[in-house]
Amino acid sequence: MPSLSPTPLVVRSRALVTLLAAAVLLALAPGHTGPARAAPRQEINILSAHSGKCLEVASAAEGEAVRQQRCVGSPRALWYVRASEAGGGTVNIVNAYSGKCLEVENSSPLNGAAIRQGNCEGRPGADFGLADAGNNAWLQPATASPRKCVEVTGSSLEDGAPLRQWDCARQPGAEFIQRSDPVRETTLVNVNSGKCLGIEGRSPDDGAKVVQLTCSGAALDQKWQVGTAAGGAVTLTNVYTGKCLSIEGASTENGARGVQTTCGGGAEQAWLARPQGTGFHTLVNVNSAKLLGIKAVSSDEGAETDQWTDSGTRDQLWQMIPSVTGVVDRLA
Repeated sequence: MPSLSPTPLVVRSRALVTLLAAAVLLALAPGHTGPARAAPRQEINILSAHSGKCLEVASAAEGEAVRQQRCVGSPRALWYVRASEAGGGTVNIVNAYSGKCLEVENSSPLNGAAIRQGNCEGRPGADFGLADAGNNAWLQPATASPRKCVEVTGSSLEDGAPLRQWDCARQPGAEFIQRSDPVRETTLVNVNSGKCLGIEGRSPDDGAKVVQLTCSGAALDQKWQVGTAAGGAVTLTNVYTGKCLSIEGASTENGARGVQTTCGGGAEQAWLARPQGTGFHTLVNVNSAKLLGIKAVSSDEGAETDQWTDSGTRDQLWQMIPSVTGVVDRLA
């Protein structure tokens, strides 16, 4: 049974030449004036170095708080960096899902100001300098002099901890790294049984049952590719079959079976992965608003998945374990 504790990251430092530095160099290139020129966009995860958790937003809404969450392949945890029009070596950090910029609320210069996402409108709170913190980097908003730092509030290790602006005092929660090969695949472990979500008989057929199986790291039918759907939802595509986790017949009834079907963009193939504050998630079907669980709360090998109204039982909780670690680089 896989560990139900956070997966540790193997950190490998690289030279200071990263995509962040490249964005700044582009803005400073000879002959460059006016708005920053477009550069090849590379999407990354940004991780708090002390917790190994990803910076993420819960929706595309203006003003949505930026929090740390376990890295599970969410498209809302993808960011890219571009040179800021403000110049001076500053950058904007843009959420790839929402298109909004990391910023200090109201561009406040004060300690405790919330870090959120907002429209990229040239406010100083959306411009950041990158300062060398040894193996890691500080994110320093252009809101105060001397510069302050972005930090995970109180250097918390908890999922869902918000970010804020604070004095740079070498606190562990103020250091960040990047993962240049973002997590896009996950293994789904049922918290009640400790078994992994897979395909019955490894069948490639439409309508094949999605069941729980003893976890095997080599089994591709137990790996799921995380994709983007509307409204902050995700799709889960089986790596072995290329088909999507779905509810049979697009049913909204309790007890409807979990199956795989050809990916077609239907709401029955879209899922909201909702953190539960324990490192676990519920998977809510967008079409039915019901939770994916195991039929009759079974721990048996091969037990079927089904959907049910939120019952508070552990079979409706899932641990999403990254299937690819990626390369973790200095964010400087």
